[in-house]
Amino acid sequence: KLQMLKEKIKDSERTAELAEADAREKDKELIETLKRVKDYETGIYGLEDAVAEIKGLKKQLKIRNNEIETLIKEVNKLEFKINDLLDENEDLREKLGLDPKTMIDLTELKNSKALKQQQYKA
Repeated sequence: KLQMLKEKIKDSERTAELAEADAREKDKELIETLKRVKDYETGIYGLEDAVAEIKGLKKQLKIRNNEIETLIKEVNKLEFKINDLLDENEDLREKLGLDPKTMIDLTELKNSKALKQQQYKA
């Protein structure tokens, strides 16, 4: 029972820490928002500025979305290549009479490859 109570206390402390961190973050956001409202009311930050900022943010969002889309396409292409290589590997293993699911230690192959690359560089 004592151990369970200690764990509950630790969980409660973690929850409290997370809540405090969240509250600090919300305070920062509130302070920034209040500053913006004050700037807007005093004319420092006007509607024109807000519209320009929104346009800039929309442009950044569009650029980021395009970059994400490009990366997704690239990942999909790479996934197809990986699948093709896995299929080819499985086929070659079967032809060699190896179990397709058995893992092979590639340390020796990697060391040999690294040695050859060093020799080519030298």
